[in-house]
Amino acid sequence: MHRESEDYSLETIAKWEEGLKQVAEIWGPRSKDYSRKEDLVSALVADVVRRVKSVDMEVAKYPVAIDHRVNELHAIINNHESLDGACIVGIVGMTGIGKPTIAKRYFNLHRSSFRSSCFVGNIKQMTGEELQNTQKLLLKELALYNADHISSTDQGIKLLKKHLQGPKFLLILDDVDDHLQLKALMVHEVLSHESIILPVLLGEYLKKGIQDLTSGITKRFQSSFVDLSEMEKNVVLDIACFLEGEDKDVAISFWNSLGISSNGFMNVEYLSLVERRSNPSKMAKLNMVPSSIIWKEDGMSLLKAWPVQFFTKMRTSPIQLRVLELEGGLFSHLWDDQKNSEVPVQLRHLQLQGYENLIAIATSIGKLVHLKTLVLKDCKAVVTLPDEICNLQSLVHLNMSGCINLENLPSLFENLRYLRIPNLSGCERLGRLPDSFVNLASLVDLNLSNCRQLMTLPFGHLAQLTYLDISGCQLLDLQHPIYSRSLISLNLLSCMSFNLLPSIVQLPYLCVLMLSSRDFIKLPDRFEQLSFLHRLDIRGPELVELPFLCNLSKLKEMKLIGNSGLHLSHQCFSNRTLLEKLVLDECQVSNESFALICGSVSYLTSLELCKMSIAHVNIKGVFMNLISLSIISCPNFVEFEVSPTLRKLEIIRCPLLKIVSVPSGFSMGLRELTLRNCEELSMIQSIDELQHLEKLDTVGCIVLHYIQGLEKVKTLKELHIFITN
Repeated sequence: MHRESEDYSLETIAKWEEGLKQVAEIWGPRSKDYSRKEDLVSALVADVVRRVKSVDMEVAKYPVAIDHRVNELHAIINNHESLDGACIVGIVGMTGIGKPTIAKRYFNLHRSSFRSSCFVGNIKQMTGEELQNTQKLLLKELALYNADHISSTDQGIKLLKKHLQGPKFLLILDDVDDHLQLKALMVHEVLSHESIILPVLLGEYLKKGIQDLTSGITKRFQSSFVDLSEMEKNVVLDIACFLEGEDKDVAISFWNSLGISSNGFMNVEYLSLVERRSNPSKMAKLNMVPSSIIWKEDGMSLLKAWPVQFFTKMRTSPIQLRVLELEGGLFSHLWDDQKNSEVPVQLRHLQLQGYENLIAIATSIGKLVHLKTLVLKDCKAVVTLPDEICNLQSLVHLNMSGCINLENLPSLFENLRYLRIPNLSGCERLGRLPDSFVNLASLVDLNLSNCRQLMTLPFGHLAQLTYLDISGCQLLDLQHPIYSRSLISLNLLSCMSFNLLPSIVQLPYLCVLMLSSRDFIKLPDRFEQLSFLHRLDIRGPELVELPFLCNLSKLKEMKLIGNSGLHLSHQCFSNRTLLEKLVLDECQVSNESFALICGSVSYLTSLELCKMSIAHVNIKGVFMNLISLSIISCPNFVEFEVSPTLRKLEIIRCPLLKIVSVPSGFSMGLRELTLRNCEELSMIQSIDELQHLEKLDTVGCIVLHYIQGLEKVKTLKELHIFITN
């Protein structure tokens, strides 16, 4: 209510908003669930006591390599992004390897990060009343809800779904041996995407589940397949054979264009999928007119345009063409644009890819009023589009990436009112967008990367715009800021972004920001207002100052590349507990500051250091979850000790590196070890401790004549070595 007042700054109001958000997320007993104040107070006290007096789960006194497994589990969970309900990670394996110990250790370490948590053990063979009692326990522990009246597991499931919505939970289910137990206890679909469920599954459950699943799928497929007509059977087989390995979006586009579900073949009706390869002479002789044609040329065809007679023949068919894909031929025209010629007016998906001789799009394309997807990718001879293309009022996706000679777009582009995803990347001669572009109200994702001649953008307020990529637009001068509160990704690499910088802080939900610092030396004031930012990429030598980014608590990925004038201090990385990936390239930092920085980002899973002056990188005991480490062209780097958590290590062009050592007594998880062009490297100590190593690359290490213990590494699959006389 104070937003319009001049008494309070935008920064103050933003802090209030953030505070209110944090308060709104605090979860506990709800007053509306209690008719008397005394009961509410008792519930509050019980909740506080439960949280304060929580006791750690007991784990084995002398666990073997448990911390390594726990770190691995934590890394898997961190890298998982659940879009529908809670994150579920099953803990499986043979009996006796410590699955419950891993779960208990994870529970002890991380439960404080959740609003509520519960560890349920001994679920094996649990049914009926025992499951109902467990449901009561979950409701009491996680939702502070007394559910003594539960009389069936179905009733318990309904109550769990009702009371476990919203807050962030940690739930561990130990000794699961039946899928009905999971069905009764997980209700993952209603939980917050930040919640975590860890079922510890017994081997018998997995074996039985796989057998039941395989048998069930086979029986269901056989019974369904028998009921299909011969044509439908052929369709199922064609799809299974042809679409395997295809891009997911292409497959989905097929299903959507044909008006059927993409979830299976059960809804297939009156459909034929035909694949033709370089045999145009048979095209007009098809006995059954298809609803979908995929045509891939091998360079031998002399066909210059699609025969319009083929479309005329289709008029008598009960199945009308919905999908047309043409790839890699010599077409100079889409089809013969003759007077009174018929076109496939029911098309939903039209794709022309790699037609370098295609110079003109037929004006009759304007008749395809149902077309939703138009792909003209890598049609390098296309200079302009016909005005009639603006009649495609159903068009949602337009892909003209790689059309390097495209110079302009039709002026009435605003008629494409449902256009959501235009991809014009790599249109190197496109100098401007039509003024009507500003009226594309449905625009969500706009890719203009590497449009090198583009000089202006004719828009300001685009309410739905979510993704904007103008990287590589070197002549683009943004005179006006972009206002879109929906914007979550903005790529400004290699473009003049100085005029846009002040307005960036007014994008409240921005999650991804990529900048080039060729025309600014510091980030704008109030940069910390971007509290949703989870990826920040800044490149270029001009940046000399990085503010303390304490409020960017959601930051997961940070890249500082080519910032040769930037002196880093550890204060810049305070409160970086969620940071998972860090890339530092040419930044100036002392050994002491680097050690402090490492302590501030101890939950990293990936670290890349390039052209840094540091001499040591001590990761053992510092990084709990580090999986991948790259050290490239660091001239003062002299030695390194491998950490148990690492899966991939590469050290390249470090001229003073002399020794890489592997500590004994640990379970080492390293799979890939690359030590390239380290000319002084003379020893890899205790390599036989790397019992999971699959790839070793020592090309260019001219002093490394012998690797002692290499013959004991039985898991090695790939070996690259430098051989001298």
